Formats: sequence, structure tokens, C-alpha cells
Amino acid sequence: GLNRLFRGDMWRVTPKNVYDVVPVYSEIRLGYAGINPNEQIKFEKHHFMFEFNFWYGDPFAYKTFKPWDNFRFKAGFDTRKGDLPSVWIYSYGLLYGKNVISNPKSRFILGVFQDYDYYDNQLLTMGLQSFGPGFIYISPVNKKWKFFTEFHTNFVAIAALNSIYTAGEYRNYDWMVGNKTMLEATVEYGPAKLGLEYKVYFLKTVNGAPGNHTVGLVNPKLNVLIYRGIGIGAEYIFFHRSGTFEGVVDDYSKRTSEQRLYMSYTF
Repeated sequence: GLNRLFRGDMWRVTPKNVYDVVPVYSEIRLGYAGINPNEQIKFEKHHFMFEFNFWYGDPFAYKTFKPWDNFRFKAGFDTRKGDLPSVWIYSYGLLYGKNVISNPKSRFILGVFQDYDYYDNQLLTMGLQSFGPGFIYISPVNKKWKFFTEFHTNFVAIAALNSIYTAGEYRNYDWMVGNKTMLEATVEYGPAKLGLEYKVYFLKTVNGAPGNHTVGLVNPKLNVLIYRGIGIGAEYIFFHRSGTFEGVVDDYSKRTSEQRLYMSYTF
């Protein structure tokens, strides 16, 4: 804005638009989260849920992509009085991409992605930065059907995961490196979207309690558009975490799950 002010662009009048109009898509979700901390579906905790989704750019508008021409951001929490909230933040963007297939029937983008992941719930607290190759594919089967899928397999350059052995006044986590693999697929039919998201993290401790860790989540979801951007949705999220530690006989393994029902608004 300051650059446009100093250059005089704020008051320039032209017969046509001289700037790229970048498509932006946002979504807000409000609803209910039933949390099962003890590995059984018993709806032991009943939380209020909020989530914000933001998509920037059209991944099929260009032949090649500069850094962050296209990115996604998601953040949310669920909470209730007298209980610790759960928080999740996830974002990724194209560092470089190329449309290798572009025709009326399908689009295929091959590129390098940068991801940021953060989870804080009753099973784990984890944050990490990763980057690596992946692809985006979309196929408009016909006017009603559409299939979208995305895949990343990234090098985790730095990660922090809460430790069950490391403890102290200033630190209760371990530093790690490893791999993140993600697959997301969505089928659209008219106003309905049926999706499945799977993420798995293979991490090795480089500073902290020596060991290897596996963290994963499975997230089937359904969203139906009702009227002018207003929709309803349902999700099931299953978390699992396991680890092996040097000098410890018993392996660590734990899981939890959550069900969500919500209203959504897209704009």
C-alpha cells in the first residue's frame, strides 16, 4: 500500500485492470466436537469447535508457479469450560510448480511444497517445518462429478514433539527430523463433497530422549452445500502415536479420536 501511494498508483485510472486478480476462497466452520481421549468412542468430552480455512490462488491458472503463488491455511480449536483446548494449524504452499498436463479433462501439477504443521491435543503437542516434492491432480469427470487429489512426501527439517521422558522447568519436548507423507482426496458431486485425508510422520530424535516416533491421523469428512455458501458437515479424526526408545523395553503406543458436526459458511 505504501509503495502504491509513493508511486501514485492509488489514484491512477486505466481503462482495464493492470493487476492480476488472484482468486481467494475462505470458509468458517462452527459446531460440536465429541472427544474420546481413552481410545473408545464414548463421547467423553463435549467441546465447542471453530475452524477457519483459507485458499489463495488458482493452482491451474499458470503453466509455472513462483513461491507462494498458491497456498492454503487452516487453523482451528475446540474447547469447553474447565478443560484444556485442542488446537490445530496447518499450511502449505507451492515453492515451485509446473502444469505438466492441462486439458479440458484433467490438470496435473508437479512441484515442490513447503508445509507447516502444528497440533496440540490430549495425545500430543507437535510442530514441524517440512518441504519436498508432490503433486496436485484434478479431473472434471462431467458437469456434476469432480475428483481432486494431492500428495506430498517431505523432508522434515525441524520438529518438536512433547516427550514422555524429557522433563524440566524449561523443556518437555524433543527435537527431531524425519519424513512427512500426506495424501488428500476429494470427490464432488453437485453440492456434496466427500473427502479423505491421511498424514503420517516418521521422526527420529536428534536432541532429547533417543528414539524413533510415528504419528499419524486419518480424517474422513463430508460437507454438503445447502444455500448460498451455507452448508453442513461431519468429520471423524483418528490420531495414533507410537515410539521406540533406547534403553526402554516397552514400546509407547496410544491413540485418540474425535467426531465433529458443524455448520459452514464459504465466501
